[in-house]
Amino acid sequence: MQPRAVVPPALGHNARDSKAYALFTVCGLLVVTFPGTLIGAGIAYAIWRMTRPDIVTRWLVAGLAAATAAALQPAIALIWSWNLLAQLFAPTNSSEFSSGAILASLPAEMLLGPLVLVGVQLGIAYRRDTIHGEEWARYIEVANRKRALERGWPGPDAGTPSADDPQAHPSGAGVHGLPDPVRRADGAWSRLFCVTR
Repeated sequence: MQPRAVVPPALGHNARDSKAYALFTVCGLLVVTFPGTLIGAGIAYAIWRMTRPDIVTRWLVAGLAAATAAALQPAIALIWSWNLLAQLFAPTNSSEFSSGAILASLPAEMLLGPLVLVGVQLGIAYRRDTIHGEEWARYIEVANRKRALERGWPGPDAGTPSADDPQAHPSGAGVHGLPDPVRRADGAWSRLFCVTR
């Protein structure tokens, strides 16, 4: 059995970072070219939030929707967003496209929405695997811990008793299980852990 090649962290970071930015760029170009994809991505996101399909189902739906949009290519052949941008810089005859043509192309453009959504989600997953993504995750974790030290924070389970409830801390135990004298020094603990109110 041959040893598995291990990619050095810096090279892995660069490759994942490049893939993430390439996906973001392609998805951004699709959105600028076919603005209806934002509506389709929003609908797909809302449905997928409720149904929670696995990643294979998401990619399958995105691929089928993109294939359907390709079959409806005459409906989206009019790239109206670029024409509008061109008219801003060089005003010409606006008879090339009408609001009816734009509304007719929106359903076909919306079919590209799931593809843009899974592309952005894959880019975010690649970005989380980079050094910057790991540092951002650590920052969020520290911020959550800092918020947990604030007085009166109900905690992740809002149904649990509050910190000021005497039944929550039996036998004289104070906030975070510390005895009452330490609880009275709450201001010192806040300054020590840089907790702001």
